[in-house]
Amino acid sequence: MKALTNRLILFGKIAKRMRFAVSAQSNAGLSYIPIEQQTDPNADNLHMEDIESALLSSSVYKNASIGHREYIAKAVSRYGRILQDMRKSGQAFSGPTLDVASGYGIMYPLFKRYFPSMLPYRIAELFENSDLEIDEELIPCLKYECERDRLPLDDESLGVVVFCDTLEHLIVDPMHTLIEFNRVLRDGGHVVLSTPNAAAIQRVRAILDGRNPATETAYKPCAIYQRHNREWTPDEVARVMELCGFGEVHIGTGVVESVPAAHLMRAMGKVLGIPMKPLSYFGPEIVCVARKTEHLPPVEEWPKERRWPEWLYTKHDTFRKRPKVFPINVSDDFY
Repeated sequence: MKALTNRLILFGKIAKRMRFAVSAQSNAGLSYIPIEQQTDPNADNLHMEDIESALLSSSVYKNASIGHREYIAKAVSRYGRILQDMRKSGQAFSGPTLDVASGYGIMYPLFKRYFPSMLPYRIAELFENSDLEIDEELIPCLKYECERDRLPLDDESLGVVVFCDTLEHLIVDPMHTLIEFNRVLRDGGHVVLSTPNAAAIQRVRAILDGRNPATETAYKPCAIYQRHNREWTPDEVARVMELCGFGEVHIGTGVVESVPAAHLMRAMGKVLGIPMKPLSYFGPEIVCVARKTEHLPPVEEWPKERRWPEWLYTKHDTFRKRPKVFPINVSDDFY
């Protein structure tokens, strides 16, 4: 009992002394380049108030349903951070751009204003195959089920693929999707991806509070793709991007919520001898900017360990393959 008491006292002293500045963190233990440690003077020109004004004054917002307007208004800060992290990554984005399943062109007014080099721009969505009008412009739209289909585009014909808030909804074969993005991107092209962080500090705190740490814990009558099916950590995103031919992987997670809890968690790890990630690992939302560095051979030539890594797919060989009949029935019944 005395030994336990002494350890708790030591733990308390360590927690009290520990102060972590993001700018001073080490990259040790990270499999990617942390965006939080990168600086770009142009990123300071992206003010959240201007981003909100640009988005809410566009037809994407004005012509949306009440429910969709509420969604866009709540997501402004998230879209703003995607833009800020894109700037901080220091990458030169050049179109054409394909925006896949990111919300029927929600971010087009922002890309047009802040990243005009990404134009021309087109959309790929689950239910749409006709052009969409955004701010009196016709935006081409492809119908595309990203875990099943092959994009009707030539190899190496794009400069950027945007894939925001979609990875967590996939349920069958996310590598198929990323491999297809690699195919249509030219050498040096970019994927811009965002997804909730499964390692966010609020998730860790939820576990310590005895609560379910998942983003979606409530049952709801919806189509399978309308809920989060598998969430990711920053290291997992970096690993899968590298497997799919992308290097120079830049990842940010945003401002870490509940910083005292994060310091306490790191202090616990120190006491218990558990190697801990930098504080920047535990923010709420992953933004990943990755550059294509390898044009992939046909997947039939891949070793099984690369195409179906056991850390991502089931270890049962029966299921480590593409289905003969795609098992997900997709319709707009719930929209």
